Amino acid sequence: MRDMDDGELSVETYDDLLPALAYAIKKVPPAPCDDCIHASRCALESLACLAYVGYLNSRHGHYNSGTRRAPTSEIYNRVFGAERMRR
Repeated sequence: MRDMDDGELSVETYDDLLPALAYAIKKVPPAPCDDCIHASRCALESLACLAYVGYLNSRHGHYNSGTRRAPTSEIYNRVFGAERMRR
């Protein structure tokens, strides 16, 4: 396993896989849902907010923590609608 110039890891052998996964888990910042009062409601009712969209669209899991967390089904459907239709 080696660190690439752009901050990504290169997994060259199977033995590198587990350490690379552990490293990646430690490097990913917390999701906006981790400390959100709406998280359980979003999971139950298929809702999402703009903070979550920003987190998904960010290459390194960053999002604007000041983004208002107002989950809606419209946002959820924009994010996951196409994926559900492919199944």
